[in-house]
Amino acid sequence: MKSISRQILVYLLASVGCLLAVVGGLLYFAIDRTLYHEFDHDLRRQAELLAAQVNTDEHGKVRLDLTLLPGRLSARTLLVLDEHNRVIFRSADAPVTDAPQLGFNDIDLHGEPYRIYTLAGKARPDEDDGIAQHRPAVPFTLIYGKSLAIVKRVDRVIAYAVAGAAVFSAAIAAAIVIVVVRRGLAPLNELGDKLNQLDAHSLKKPIRLQRNPAELHMVVERLNDLMRRLNDAFERQQRFTANAAHEFRTPIAEIHSVAEVALMRPWLGDQEKISYRDILQSTTRMQSLTTTLLSLARGGDVDAVLEHIDLRSAVENAVGRLRADAVETVHVNGPHSPTVKATPEAIDGILLNLLQNALEYRHGIDPVEVAISQDDAGARIEISNAVAVDDLPNITRFGEQFWRKSNSRTDGSHSGLGCALVKMYVATIGGQVQWKASMNGQPRIVSVVQFPAIST
Repeated sequence: MKSISRQILVYLLASVGCLLAVVGGLLYFAIDRTLYHEFDHDLRRQAELLAAQVNTDEHGKVRLDLTLLPGRLSARTLLVLDEHNRVIFRSADAPVTDAPQLGFNDIDLHGEPYRIYTLAGKARPDEDDGIAQHRPAVPFTLIYGKSLAIVKRVDRVIAYAVAGAAVFSAAIAAAIVIVVVRRGLAPLNELGDKLNQLDAHSLKKPIRLQRNPAELHMVVERLNDLMRRLNDAFERQQRFTANAAHEFRTPIAEIHSVAEVALMRPWLGDQEKISYRDILQSTTRMQSLTTTLLSLARGGDVDAVLEHIDLRSAVENAVGRLRADAVETVHVNGPHSPTVKATPEAIDGILLNLLQNALEYRHGIDPVEVAISQDDAGARIEISNAVAVDDLPNITRFGEQFWRKSNSRTDGSHSGLGCALVKMYVATIGGQVQWKASMNGQPRIVSVVQFPAIST
């Protein structure tokens, strides 16, 4: 199942990443273009300044007046050629002797990248030579170059800086996006938590969010309306169940009494005795069912006075009240010290139902294990019985009213209310109950009841 927050985060982070990549690329491109443009502009300006120092002597030959050359223009790659491509001036490390293509050209000089600028001009006679002023201008070619190494190093530094800034910005943006998304979805998460805590006993309390945005306002209102209708339906069902169970108690008790009295008659035949015994068994089950339904409908006696009960003694007493072989089949482990605060009715309902289920549905000859312990959270009891592997998926159905596994409960001795009654009793004393599977060797189902700690 995909998480909404995760999808939003992925989409937003991907969008931010793409945006930063585009902005970073454009920024680097602009800086790179500006850097090379300024380099080329400076290179051309210096070449033109050098070309202005080229003139002719009294014999009409092209010359470069080095005395007028500024010190900062003394470059390694400086070459001046006349119209016949003869060298007029050449620096020590000039790369070429033939005039390259006019304009900018990139070359490699001794393993180092260089950019040269080639321009064509006409050498004028020296202005101090009045006679030479009438001589024609002589064409020449000037080649001037500078190393690109420093520019490329700066370019790499800028690239790394832009990439680092983009990564840092992406991290900051990701942190901001995560915080904003989590904060924005906090009401939705709060609503999910409140819905997860709902049960039949908390339908009366409407859902209230600390922050109720407009997008969730209608949803919350509809949920509260649904909870009110569900609560009304539950209350009607409980009233009907309680009334029906109460009305059935008297006629069932009368039928039970009639059957008991009839069995005392000495002249009854064997078939008649079998029929009355069947009636007694049926009415006994019906009495148990009506009592359970009444307890579930009433939700336990919340106003009953809670007593301090020794858990180990209560377990041993419950085991003794079960079938004859229960004492040998149930192994109780744990100290006598754990004490719980509950009503005797609740303790009996919890222990008798869990122990009876464990005995009825255990697989094989493995005994039912009862482990009693106590810690800061309170007393705890675990009742486990071996089961077949096919029974493990049914754990999720435990606690549902009237749920029965049909292939093992066809004798009519179970109503499917035992676990539901356990949940109700545990809730009335403030405890928790859960059923879990244990695969340590033989598969087992473990019923865990956590009783609340007793405040001193």
